[in-house]
Amino acid sequence: MRKIAILVLAPSLALSVSGCNMLPGASIDYGDDTSTWANDGECDDPRFENAPNGTGMAAVLLEQDSGHDATDCRTLVEAGSIVEK
Repeated sequence: MRKIAILVLAPSLALSVSGCNMLPGASIDYGDDTSTWANDGECDDPRFENAPNGTGMAAVLLEQDSGHDATDCRTLVEAGSIVEK
């Protein structure tokens, strides 16, 4: 009986532990900071949107800024203010 419990519980324990240390947005490729509007405290990347009750997205989003405001977008995703669409 003990061996069965270990075989059943081990995979679920491994799955729960593996996700514990992941920050929100850890797998997103944010790109670089070459946008004119990079490092201004707002995310100008149209791949993102405000989270419910969140703020941080620029009012005007241009496709040319996609992948070019990495630091602002990463900071806001990690804070829970914005999410990937």
